[in-house]
Amino acid sequence: MVAITVASLLFRRHDPATGGDPLTLVTTRQDVIEHPWNNTSFNFNFITHALGPDPLNPAPGYLPTYSAIMRRIEIDKGGTHSVSDPPGVPEDRVYRALINEQGDHELGWHYDPENIDDSFFKADAENIQALAGKIDTEDRHSFTRGVLSGGSILVAPITSSALIAVILVEITPDFRTYLIISTGEMKNTDFNPTQDPTPPPAGHPWLYYLEDPVEDWGHEPVLVEGIGAHITLPIPAANVIEFLTLNPDGSDRVRLDPEPQGEHCILHLSPGNETLWYRFVIRI
Repeated sequence: MVAITVASLLFRRHDPATGGDPLTLVTTRQDVIEHPWNNTSFNFNFITHALGPDPLNPAPGYLPTYSAIMRRIEIDKGGTHSVSDPPGVPEDRVYRALINEQGDHELGWHYDPENIDDSFFKADAENIQALAGKIDTEDRHSFTRGVLSGGSILVAPITSSALIAVILVEITPDFRTYLIISTGEMKNTDFNPTQDPTPPPAGHPWLYYLEDPVEDWGHEPVLVEGIGAHITLPIPAANVIEFLTLNPDGSDRVRLDPEPQGEHCILHLSPGNETLWYRFVIRI
């Protein structure tokens, strides 16, 4: 549920700039009839890989999955199926939504097909900075915009994947208020998945998720992995008016202190804080 906060603001506030001219995919009546779920409208995931098991190599006439982060995609109906030419695969395997010819971007998907489990998403916009996925705990992730312009996030080891986001939520003449989302894996208590799942049928990769055998779904309470991280703000600690952990309902819980580092300061996140989100307020 806390992740929905990030996703909602990314779209509803138009926080990140979208990349380039839109790609267009024209569908036909026959396309809809042959849709595997027999829906009257298309599932977007189907549009971007057309049932192909490899997101970089879709079926002919469809878009690679990475197209959705590099460019806006428009879907239309017509008499003949057609699709715009997708952007090429970057040499460094970072799929960026370019906002100008100088290579500036606010969204990037770090995806290497030879190391899929290490993929992660990065947002670096004026109102939000975020990391989501398998974040390399040996790297200090730097940012160029917003409150983290000149700052960084360093993540402690995680079980599998995590989400860490710093979001601007309120501006007054003297202060700015930010929300930090920090969460990892989630599962039921004593959840026990089968270690050797049946592979999905050819051409139907989503069935892996629907039919993945589970020996025991577990029971309450639901467990969520707390994330440790160090967020470096490029401002003195004296400029941080509040730094608080929050209860599940968003109310204040425990006041924390930033660590002074000269003209910078560090906000320490810890699983021991037993929270998935924090709030901090800075003096402008």
